[in-house]
Amino acid sequence: MDMALAIFVASLAVSAAVLAYSLLRAEK
Repeated sequence: MDMALAIFVASLAVSAAVLAYSLLRAEK
C-alpha cells in the first residue's frame, strides 16, 4: 500500500470518527 494513501485514509477515518463523536454528543 502506498504510504501517502495510507496516511490519507487514516486521517479521513479519524475525521469521520470525530464527526460521528461530535454528532453523538450533540444528540445528548
